Amino acid sequence: MNRRGMAGVRAALVGLVIALACLLPSAAAASEPVFYELPVGVHAYSMTPGPEGKIWFTGREANNGASERVPVIGSVDDGGKVELVELPGDLYTRQIAAGPDGNLWVAANLYNEKGFLVPRIGRLTPGGAFTEFVPANHVGGVNSIAAGPDGAIWFTLVYWVNGRKRDAIGRIDTSGAIVQYPLPFRSGPGQIVPGPDGNLWFTEAGGGVPKIGRITPTGQLTQFRLPNRHRRLNSIAAGPDGNLWFGQFSTSYSRRAKSSIGRITPAGRFARFRVPGRAGSYGVTAGPDKVWFESPLREGGMGLGSTSTDGSVAPPACLKPRPCEVDADALTVDPVGRLWFSMSKYYSHGGGGGTGLYEGIMEEQEAGFVGFFPAD
Repeated sequence: MNRRGMAGVRAALVGLVIALACLLPSAAAASEPVFYELPVGVHAYSMTPGPEGKIWFTGREANNGASERVPVIGSVDDGGKVELVELPGDLYTRQIAAGPDGNLWVAANLYNEKGFLVPRIGRLTPGGAFTEFVPANHVGGVNSIAAGPDGAIWFTLVYWVNGRKRDAIGRIDTSGAIVQYPLPFRSGPGQIVPGPDGNLWFTEAGGGVPKIGRITPTGQLTQFRLPNRHRRLNSIAAGPDGNLWFGQFSTSYSRRAKSSIGRITPAGRFARFRVPGRAGSYGVTAGPDKVWFESPLREGGMGLGSTSTDGSVAPPACLKPRPCEVDADALTVDPVGRLWFSMSKYYSHGGGGGTGLYEGIMEEQEAGFVGFFPAD
């Protein structure tokens, strides 16, 4: 390790936890957070409450001591006990969701024999049995996955056939039967969530025309175009107010570009609320009385902010004392209303959060963290 010896890194991480526990961002909560360190090389990039009262997550990769690094699905309980399940080494995991069947479902890509990514959906039982399903055996991937109101799992899918891009919303039942609902050309579906109205809602970014889509359990599609086309949507969540909230960033490089978080009603009416800075809002998740989001800070790291349902925004704040040296990665809220988060070390020269070659090398040698803010 170039920066410091392993003992130095360990000491720094321990110091980070102590510092974090001593300082709360004003946008977060009134009680002190709890932090759990993950095994070295493991970082949580998508999280969900799931079976056995645990928080389950997809790990980017875990170093198992061999020449190859393998993807994992992990879990952490209230006491901080972390367990990992190794997945096939040719699999690249993305979003994770708890299914109605008591299993975990994962949006994934598989590296095929030619080295191309092809779409896959994974199912993991709490006991560790893993099964793969094939929504399309073409170059592409499953972007997002969520449990639907009809007892099935829904997902967004992008793949190519004879050089032509195909976009679809997919449905897979708990036995593995898959149905696809094609989307209009250049839809570009992103994240999908169940809505408060019994439908599925998802972001769209294709063709430079940002939209939010709504699909019924029977496959009827409606699309709502954003009033401002110079926006790109990156996340969406069903809020406690019966509306959908979404993260977005500006695709315009104008100095007048402003960060904001968006809201759409089930009837399709948009509203936008200002977030400090110009970098945008990301990773939106909803709690019992507010909506949480991530936003880049001037120090460079990814901070944590929130908004009430009337649009009163609490500015994003760092998860440690300045200078900000950590990124908030994934957010989720458990059944008792506690906000859980994961974080990685931020590297100021490369964008942080595991982006870039240097960041990837360093994360192999460092541990990520997961934690939560106790309910008030």
